[in-house]
Amino acid sequence: MERIIGLDLGSKTCGVSISDSSRFIARALTTIRFESDDYDDCFDNFEEISTKPDLKIRRMTSKWGVCNVTNKIITLNQELIKLDPACLEYVIYHELSHLVHPNHSKDFWSLVSKYVPNYKQIKKHMK
Repeated sequence: MERIIGLDLGSKTCGVSISDSSRFIARALTTIRFESDDYDDCFDNFEEISTKPDLKIRRMTSKWGVCNVTNKIITLNQELIKLDPACLEYVIYHELSHLVHPNHSKDFWSLVSKYVPNYKQIKKHMK
């Protein structure tokens, strides 16, 4: 049974979807970090879209992030929180850029580089 638990973050409130209480704290802390800091900052700087996509955090085994263009949902790997903040920022801008260019075309990478000029170095570091 899935439940939604609201977390009061002072001026912000976010809902955390959990399957069971044993994963609540790790998921909640991860969501707080992403939701209240990095994701909001990146979205606020991203000029190409005006509606903030929903954000999900989950354990992922082979990807750092995924963008569902149709449903306007960005899912980030919870392991990103362990990396340098520049890596997290790169993945957020990478996924936001998919809402403009749902591919890895030259235009897509040009948009990513507008926000993360050193994305190639960061990407290399993350492998």
